[in-house]
Amino acid sequence: MVILLTILLIFQQYTSRNKEPFPEIKFIATPSGTTNLTDFDPNILSPAQWQMLGFSEKQVSTILKYKDIVGGSFTSKEQLKKCYAISDEKFEDLKPFIMLPEVSEKNTAKNVSFDKKEIRISGKFNPDVKTARDWTQMGFSEKQSEAIIKYKNYLGGSFISKEKFKECFIISSENYNKLEPYLVLPAKTPENFKTFRTGYPEKIKVQYRTFDPNRLDIKGWMTLGFSEKQAQTIVNYRDRNLKGSFKAIADIQECFVISADKFQEMKPFIKISPEIIKKKRSNRKKRIFQKQISIALLSSSL
Repeated sequence: MVILLTILLIFQQYTSRNKEPFPEIKFIATPSGTTNLTDFDPNILSPAQWQMLGFSEKQVSTILKYKDIVGGSFTSKEQLKKCYAISDEKFEDLKPFIMLPEVSEKNTAKNVSFDKKEIRISGKFNPDVKTARDWTQMGFSEKQSEAIIKYKNYLGGSFISKEKFKECFIISSENYNKLEPYLVLPAKTPENFKTFRTGYPEKIKVQYRTFDPNRLDIKGWMTLGFSEKQAQTIVNYRDRNLKGSFKAIADIQECFVISADKFQEMKPFIKISPEIIKKKRSNRKKRIFQKQISIALLSSSL
């Protein structure tokens, strides 16, 4: 009994010792409005994916517009930060996950030939017919070659002139001076070329009449002076981004294929009918309701 009591006493003293406290647990907070954030390339995000990062539809529209303005792709974190739709606080949250260099090559090597490769030119050529592979064989990197093609598409599918070709941000002054004598392009930009990314001619004259932008189809927008591709973009913007209708004149102004000048031309003739907006909302609700019923019936049958 004495031995048993001794063992119990020792055991009690051992278990009653002050134990070392657990280390403090810290939860790593994800950026506001985002969950499970991982590294991402902002150049390949869809509008829905931008919204998943915590941006509103309007902010996403502005970010994509800004991306188009800088040449179709972001080249650095520094450049992305300049987009006014992204607050400083939000940018700092996202910064560690952005798969871009801190500063673009253009800023770090202003007067140096990109990648220090020698540009090889065999003779005079029309840059409009060059593919990305052709530019790579000439001495540009794959990324630079893709940027040159994007810039050409940004201008409407043609470099237009040596003057416009020189404005391609990916081509350094040194490389342009080497290429310039061999370019089969007019020296100056034609006066009727509209200097914005969608590129419809400045001299197109349209006889405007009062119109409701929510009633127009692709052909209707084409009668206002837009190309078929531009008209399709406007309709898609209205039906997808704005869920079927322009709610205010400002919504039209924010569509990136409509320039500021073109918008000012059309503005006095725009009349948005509240009845059409209500009707489109009602039709959309009916479609959603019908879809929900179909899913419910399908689920019950299974």
